[in-house]
Amino acid sequence: MDCYFRAFREAVKTINSPRDLKDVLDTITRAVRKALDVKGSCLMLLDEKQKTLEVVSTSGLSEAFLSKGPIGADRVIEDTLLSGKHYFTPDIATDPRIQYPDACKEEGIVSICTFPVVGKNQIIGVLRLYTDSRRDFSDDEVEFIEALAEQSGIAIDHAMKYEHLRKRESMLRLESVDIGGRKKFVLMRHRGG
Repeated sequence: MDCYFRAFREAVKTINSPRDLKDVLDTITRAVRKALDVKGSCLMLLDEKQKTLEVVSTSGLSEAFLSKGPIGADRVIEDTLLSGKHYFTPDIATDPRIQYPDACKEEGIVSICTFPVVGKNQIIGVLRLYTDSRRDFSDDEVEFIEALAEQSGIAIDHAMKYEHLRKRESMLRLESVDIGGRKKFVLMRHRGG
């Protein structure tokens, strides 16, 4: 339990520090992998238009596994996205819902656990854990993973708001204007070009 607290604290400190989103998400995937001693972890965001998931952060997974092909919302992920609940696949070899069972087998993956990532009050992606042996997760472990998935959603929300503010700020500039012999500073809209 102590390692969960340390990992959670590390993730929250990173989220609240002035780092870019990639650093924050990498910290989360590393923290969950290390604390739970799983083979790998992966954070994916939903591309609603293409109905695919984009891998935004991983820990412990090979380049070969990550380049296996586009990640569609397979039935396990789809179930998670629709229900908002986590799904556990104890044995990928016997679950027909898994999109790339051969790639999982080559990677040494036996079990997968998928958790929703919520941002702006809607599911925006998933946090997936991969194990190299059949494993059941305890209630404490599930609660810990759910908390890190929630923190991922918060981090993504914050990063999107920050990016929006940066764009707005880049459109404005402070100019010195002489008004009645006195200098005043006026915020002016910057016109590109």
